Amino acid sequence: MSVKSGKRYFSTRAGRLTAVGLALAALAATDNPPAQADGGSAAPVSKKPARSDSFKRVPLLFNADDLNYDNRLNIVIARGHVEISQNGRTVFADVVSYNQNTDSVIASGHVTLVDPSGDNVSGNYVELTSDLHDGFIKDIRILMADRSRAAATSGRRVDGNWTELRRGVYSPCDICVKDPTKPPTWQLKAERIDHDQTTKTIVYHDAWMEIGGIPVMYTPYFSHPDPSVKRRSGFLAPTFGNSSQLGARATIPYFWDIASDRDLLFSPIVSSKTGLVLAGRYRQRFGNGAISTFLSATDAFNGYGVPGAPTGRNQLRGNIATQGVFDLTDQLRTGFDINRATDQTYTRIYNFDTWNSFLTSKAFLEDFDGRNYGAVTAYSFQALRQGITDRTQPYVLPAAEYTWYGRPNDWGGQFTSTADLLDILRETGPSAQRLSVGSRYDQPWVTPDGQAFNGIVAVRGDGYNVARVPVPAASSIGTYSGATGRVYPQLGLEWRYPFARYGRGSSWVIEPKAAVYAAPPGGNSQKIANNDSQAFNYSDADLFVPDRFYGYDEVDSGQRTDYAMRAAWYGINGPHGEAIFGQSYRFQHVTPFQPGTGLDSRRSDYVGR
Repeated sequence: MSVKSGKRYFSTRAGRLTAVGLALAALAATDNPPAQADGGSAAPVSKKPARSDSFKRVPLLFNADDLNYDNRLNIVIARGHVEISQNGRTVFADVVSYNQNTDSVIASGHVTLVDPSGDNVSGNYVELTSDLHDGFIKDIRILMADRSRAAATSGRRVDGNWTELRRGVYSPCDICVKDPTKPPTWQLKAERIDHDQTTKTIVYHDAWMEIGGIPVMYTPYFSHPDPSVKRRSGFLAPTFGNSSQLGARATIPYFWDIASDRDLLFSPIVSSKTGLVLAGRYRQRFGNGAISTFLSATDAFNGYGVPGAPTGRNQLRGNIATQGVFDLTDQLRTGFDINRATDQTYTRIYNFDTWNSFLTSKAFLEDFDGRNYGAVTAYSFQALRQGITDRTQPYVLPAAEYTWYGRPNDWGGQFTSTADLLDILRETGPSAQRLSVGSRYDQPWVTPDGQAFNGIVAVRGDGYNVARVPVPAASSIGTYSGATGRVYPQLGLEWRYPFARYGRGSSWVIEPKAAVYAAPPGGNSQKIANNDSQAFNYSDADLFVPDRFYGYDEVDSGQRTDYAMRAAWYGINGPHGEAIFGQSYRFQHVTPFQPGTGLDSRRSDYVGR
């Protein structure tokens, strides 16, 4: 520390000074300024407090490359990588000066102010009070906590919670990386933008909305919550559209924040051809679960998309979609998912559900017991395809399953047992009750040269009581009702031989794989209705799977071999890549898979990933 005569200041260069309550807090608030170089008396002390009482009470963190104090003017000047923090607010700048007489801070050169809320404010010139609470900023730019942006020619902050921007612009869109000068997708420009942090509201005066840089709408007044607000009652952005069935339509949703654990989104639809549709979604959380319910209703014509609709008379139409999940204990969970509509075309016309061909409703109870899992589920279905009636759709009352995983034994082998119960009822078509019980044992081992094997022994018994199952006869198709069943044993041997190479920054693994699976041929009786194994798409995921049918009603009988080559690359810091290519070969000419599945001949299609 040195003292220079004449200017009466001292300078210290310690290479990144850092202290709490030091530097600005100590120098500007000191009651005893440094002595003169000639040993004379000290300069008179100003009777004005060095800073406000609140500023004295709160610690200040100061950091700079160079610090100068002018004893005569009572000004502290910090230069080079200046950082000042207090009350959760931090200022970064090239140069910062503190005037003890006016109790103000002036920052210039790459000025950035970080607010406790996470907002990042920057500008070329900033004037602040000593507690960094209020001030004025020229050429202000704001990056908010949610990555939205605002900018203005000038801005000022009052009372620490009110920010006013002049000739400002706001946009939640990211800046184009390739062309930063390109206008954002949309933005709001206003003569004045006010941000009230007490009410957490942003207000625009004389505002224009621009889309792609083109003004499309003017409003003298507009407001919305700031990014820190997660929920607040108010209107949401409207949507507009047009279709041949509804004509011109508009939706103006209103969100009602009822309480911290519940809310309601009211979203009516107004259309030129069908009138008003009342729609809304209610959500609520409980201590052990949550529910969400969507309801809609209208009085409209029910003839769109239905050939030969008799009249154009209006009728009540609507739908419901409600879900709920509740934890009963640490192991038990229950829930429901109900989806119904008054007719087949309603959800498609009003764009509530345009993709599904069926509406599925279910209620379930699940048990998570360590490695074991059990579930009981009831289903019902509503068809949305023309020509398919609900009389042909099944009611599943219920589908129950339990899987038990045993502990590995001393040789590394493990037993797995499953039990499945199914009751399917139809007004028209086959019905069935099924009980399946099975067990599987896996025994892995590795040879001294690194070859990995896994032996599989499995057996399953399926018992059925069926009604009205179509059975081909000599010249016609009859039906069968009664009891039937099967026993399905299977053996398997899986092999792989991984070769690894380790490099300086990555490693490679090349692994040939093969397996043989054997079961008695047949086993798929025509008296068993196929309810859960109809959809099958052959892919690499079906290689090295003993029974490739996803359900219980069909079994992968006969003998076959699967073979593939796998290659994988692993980077040292996490990136990796993998490829596999393989095929399956069946030893019998008869296959249980349908044509077009890729498994309808002895040699399957090639699959890879």
